[in-house]
Amino acid sequence: MHYKQNNKESKTYVQGLRPFGSTLPRGIRSILKKSGYNYSEIISKWNILVGKDMNLIGIALGGAFGALSRYFLDRGIVNWTGEPIIGTFAVNMIGSFLLGFLIVMIGNRTEWSSLIKDTLTIGVLASFTTFSTFTVASIHLWQSGDYSKALYNLGGSIIIGLFAAWLGLTVGNQVS
Repeated sequence: MHYKQNNKESKTYVQGLRPFGSTLPRGIRSILKKSGYNYSEIISKWNILVGKDMNLIGIALGGAFGALSRYFLDRGIVNWTGEPIIGTFAVNMIGSFLLGFLIVMIGNRTEWSSLIKDTLTIGVLASFTTFSTFTVASIHLWQSGDYSKALYNLGGSIIIGLFAAWLGLTVGNQVS
């Protein structure tokens, strides 16, 4: 982290990031001023709201990315295989592997900031994996009388998910 001193107080900035107000293009700042908005006041209120914690923004952006990644991967697999349950299954297995891998990488990379860690785990992967969809899909399969698919989905997701998480941990240990 870099520490930047000014006359009023000491501020902490994540390396490579500037305060939000200084990243606004001059044109937008002048439009805000002409419209009677004080962008500095808007930014200071935002900082009070989020407690100057960029992690919330990282989690939100990571969550959007993870959700969209899940959607496009799921739809692509469903279009390719014709089986809706396969998309959810694949997303859960990939998510299990990635979480296992990231847990090791985060544990071995003390230089990674909490912003990066929270964005990847809480933001991206929490919205990418679809455990709730997996359970509801299994119930629907069971209720529709497709017991074998429901059991394969449940058993396969748990067993292969455990294997994928173990594989992610193992690969992460080998890489780091």
